[in-house]
Amino acid sequence: RHFIVHARKCFLHGLNPHQNRTVPPLRHEWVYALKRDFPHLSFSLNGGVQNCYESKAAIMYQGPWPTPGHQELRLPGLQQQQQQGPAQQQDQETAAPATAAAAAPAVSTSAAAGASCSGDVNHSECVGGDDRMPTAADDSATGAAAVAEEEPAYVPLDGGMLEGVMIGRAAYNDPWGCLGDADRALFGEPTNAATSRREVLRQYCEYADSILGRWGTKEDGYRDPNVRTLMKPVLNLFHGEAGCKRWKAAVDTVLKQDPPSVSEVLRQTLHHLTPEALDAPPRVSNRLPTIAYGVLPDPTDRAGYNQSLSALKRQAQQAQQQQQQQQGS
Repeated sequence: RHFIVHARKCFLHGLNPHQNRTVPPLRHEWVYALKRDFPHLSFSLNGGVQNCYESKAAIMYQGPWPTPGHQELRLPGLQQQQQQGPAQQQDQETAAPATAAAAAPAVSTSAAAGASCSGDVNHSECVGGDDRMPTAADDSATGAAAVAEEEPAYVPLDGGMLEGVMIGRAAYNDPWGCLGDADRALFGEPTNAATSRREVLRQYCEYADSILGRWGTKEDGYRDPNVRTLMKPVLNLFHGEAGCKRWKAAVDTVLKQDPPSVSEVLRQTLHHLTPEALDAPPRVSNRLPTIAYGVLPDPTDRAGYNQSLSALKRQAQQAQQQQQQQQGS
């Protein structure tokens, strides 16, 4: 059996939905403790994971765990790694295949799948063809490949304790930054299927235009799904890039004119974005975040340690103030 565990306590009374995502502290160690106590079951982690690198670090983590009253769960390969010298570990880690049993979605994988489009729409024109002048983004792709070759990613011999990781709002708010490098960094592919956001949009146009009105058209002409619905998944694709706000405002203006297709919306609006933003490859990194949870909870422990709601709110406010001070200094 497979359980997806949200690693944050939820208060049904006293906190609104936004506060329930920020006030109760994240306790990822409780998910690992469940795997320790029920090793025959599969668990996935949900809550607080922001990108594919954090996902891989969580999936591949093996401990060690100082667990009072319990025998540590040692998966195959962990003890062997600890007994080997640093040089031997580095050689084996470099040669190990970068694979992970992850249930996280990858925007580049779905974008590469594509779908055949019915109609006479020329999708290469709506997002730009291949006959373009080289840009600075093309040079950055070569540099990114060089970084990937110089810094081999750390991959444990036999994987970690978790079956997968669920990413929610982070993937919606910044899909390219969150999952653009997922094929390579998380699933072990040599390269990412989506080479640029221009390519993602070109293939997404084919898919989106092919399913317009698939679930029916009402008497007033409303199609389900309609163009506005199909534009929502890509509105944050250029999060943090120059011209993103102007592009989103232009998209909203065109949508009010009842455009016939997603391709038409992009054809009229993509000029608000820079060529660098459209053609730059995904940012790549081989450095995984460090995970150290300390002591795992015992089965008799209670989530929240009986802390009152007011105490949790004070702790959240103090943590937010400390973060603001660190950013200001």
